[in-house]
Amino acid sequence: MAPAPTWRLQRRCALSPSQFAACLGCVVALSIVLALFFWSLGVPLISGFLAVQVLLVAAAFAHHAVHAADGETLSIDGDRLHVENREGLRQWREGFDLSSLRIVRADDDLIELRAPGRCVRVGRHAQAPQRLRVLAELQHLVPGWSVRGCERARIEVEQT
Repeated sequence: MAPAPTWRLQRRCALSPSQFAACLGCVVALSIVLALFFWSLGVPLISGFLAVQVLLVAAAFAHHAVHAADGETLSIDGDRLHVENREGLRQWREGFDLSSLRIVRADDDLIELRAPGRCVRVGRHAQAPQRLRVLAELQHLVPGWSVRGCERARIEVEQT
């Protein structure tokens, strides 16, 4: 039996976690060397500024590390499409019946998943070529895909 199709729509990270930590370590080490150098010259005030700089750089690195894995995972399991979304420390999961699912390419090239009463947009963390490839594969696998987007469908419903 073939494995269920799965797609990951997320950012591409150029550094592994260990390389990322090594970069932070280099910045901290350089700041410590500079702080000791200026302290030895009799200018201890510079050390305080360098300590603040290290704290701010560490906070920026921590923010990046929390959001490095942001993205969505789509998987088909039987007659359902499951969407797992990760944004920082928050995570949610939603399921759609394939029989009532409509898959649309939005005006901003995101993928819209429509079901009665729901509309979920995915792919904001992935690059455009990857989104288009996933859209084409989903439209091929899901029987009833549509060409209407969430916003246009909502407007049409409100006008009737």
